[in-house]
Amino acid sequence: MAAMLKVVGERGFHDTTIASVIDVAGVSWPTFFFHFGDRSACYLAASAAAEAEARATVLGVCGGEHDWISKLRAGLATILDYLDRDHVVARALIVEARAAGTMATARLDRLLKTSAAFIDTAWLEPESLAPPTHVTAMGVAGGIFSVLHHRLAIRADGALRDLLPELIHVAVRPYFGVQAATKAEAEISRH
Repeated sequence: MAAMLKVVGERGFHDTTIASVIDVAGVSWPTFFFHFGDRSACYLAASAAAEAEARATVLGVCGGEHDWISKLRAGLATILDYLDRDHVVARALIVEARAAGTMATARLDRLLKTSAAFIDTAWLEPESLAPPTHVTAMGVAGGIFSVLHHRLAIRADGALRDLLPELIHVAVRPYFGVQAATKAEAEISRH
């Protein structure tokens, strides 16, 4: 499955062949087809495994945090670090997901909705402003995803983790105001 993500991240989903995945994985055709019915099934299994690993890591890190901004900071930092481990795999998971078909697109959409649902809990914090609409949370989650997608798609240099202060600002501002967002951004920049 790791070979699938490597090849998709390098070539793109549409230019990935089963032969190229088999070559990178060092397995036979029968072995591939014993585990996967086709290229899409292999991609779905690989992306599901990567998502499960990332989710478990994020939940483990966020569990020790108490307030929303700390959970957001810890979770987003963990996601960015996870993606920074291998930008080729990150491209396969983020940039190529929609090209992999309706099931991969549905998984990505569920991930964005889950992220938005967490973001939307910010208004429950005592310091939050009046609750914004649910579209705000989708906008924040979609905006963060769009920034990561763009950086990976153009193969930009630098760590995604370097975006953390600005991404925190974008997420905090609609819920807590510009002063709280600037403070949260500055706290990250100092570290």
